[in-house]
Formats: sequence, C-alpha cells, structure tokens
Amino acid sequence: MVIDGLPQELRGLRVTPSLFRVLRVSPALGRSFTDREGDPGGGSPIVLSHGLWQSMFGGDPAALGRTIRLGWTGEPYTVVGVMPAGFRFFDAGPDGHASGTRGNQFWIPLVLTPEQKADSARTRYGFFHVGRLKPGATLAALQAELDALRERNGERFPQFRYDELGMLAGDTAQDALTRGVRRTLCCSGRAPPSSC
Repeated sequence: MVIDGLPQELRGLRVTPSLFRVLRVSPALGRSFTDREGDPGGGSPIVLSHGLWQSMFGGDPAALGRTIRLGWTGEPYTVVGVMPAGFRFFDAGPDGHASGTRGNQFWIPLVLTPEQKADSARTRYGFFHVGRLKPGATLAALQAELDALRERNGERFPQFRYDELGMLAGDTAQDALTRGVRRTLCCSGRAPPSSC
C-alpha cells in the first residue's frame, strides 16, 4: 500500500460486498461496500480498520475520500469507510480452517469478471465462506446441502478431486475463533465447560 508516496506493508482481504451485512457490523465512519462495487467497473473502494485509520490518518474523518494505492495492483482505492475499534475478522489458516485474525487492516471488494466465473476458468481451489443460518435451520441440514453441492460439482468438473475439498458446516464463528486457544481458556476457567 502506498500512502502519501510512502510504501506500507499491510495485510488486507478481498471480500464480497455483503460481508459486513452478514456479520451485522457497520463501519464507525462512512459506509461499507455496495453490491454494485462487487461488479467489474463498480469502482475501487477500500474500508480501513480503526487501527489503520488512526495510524495513517490520525483519526481524521477527512480520510474518507482519500486515495490509497495498493502496491500489488498499482490501482488507486478510495477510502469509503472505517470499521469500529475492536472489530476483528478471522482468516483462513494453513489447514484451510478459520483461524483468529492475523491483523487484517483493510478490506476491498472481491470482483470477478464473467470470464473468471466461467466453468472453463474453474479450478479446485475456492474461497473461504462465512454465512448466517436462517432461523430454524441447523448445521446438519446445511452440511447435507453442502454434501449434495460437492457431489454435483464432482460430476460437473470430473478433472478435480472434490473429495479433498473441505466443505464443512461444522464451525460456528465462536468455534473457529477459539479453536487454537480453547484448551487454554478451559484450563483457566474462562470458558464454560460445555465449550471445552
């Protein structure tokens, strides 16, 4: 990332525009992404973490509308929002499962062209997904839907081994975020025994 001509090494994520709505977290300043910004040509907005906003812009509300250039693309992004202090979002760990935040400091929209969405462009690698169950829905029912989807994808793309892909509905956000520290929390008495 380049700010005021100075390169900064920061960690960020490309996310679908609906992410913050799914998480039910709104920016403390400005706005999150619009659905249109997830389409090619929809603009280049960027949402900053509260910490990055403080360190780079001194907490100045006038940071909204400022331009930040990302080094790997060279493309300028316009600051449209700042997340609340304390907002953290998990990431995919080395094993493909969710892990605790590793310091993501900005978010930009995941934009895929029609060519990138075409079957001919599909690979066996996917994205990390997060969702919210409808009222009354169960993880077991969701897992059954994911199993059926994996089976259909296996027939549709026989060149890939879909049995290697982890399409699991077993992680709640709490499970994903505490997996690495659950034993420590249980031993210290800071977590309920039912979660150990």
